[in-house]
Amino acid sequence: MAEMVSAFKIAYHKRKVEAYLRGERIFPVTLELGLTTRCNRKCQGCPSGLGTAGMSLNRELIARLFGLLKGHTKGLIITGGEPTLSLSSLRSCGWPEENTGSRISPL
Repeated sequence: MAEMVSAFKIAYHKRKVEAYLRGERIFPVTLELGLTTRCNRKCQGCPSGLGTAGMSLNRELIARLFGLLKGHTKGLIITGGEPTLSLSSLRSCGWPEENTGSRISPL
């Protein structure tokens, strides 16, 4: 599976779909997490600029969320204003090392 975001991704997770249809508790394969609306740029038309400026998820909430998803959710898509301004929050909560064995590395 080469694509991180794809309309066809569900086809790779037949067992999860079947479990959902049976009413079982399932977890997302990939989590898209908007960490912050903070940004050091003012890009015209950016959706992050439409909300309340300077809002960020707190570390306690992130840690709680990751605790619930641990062992179930393997992918993380970091979004938000400028997510690299909040990577320390993710690292301090143990994502993704504890969940996937991978490190967070900004591109």
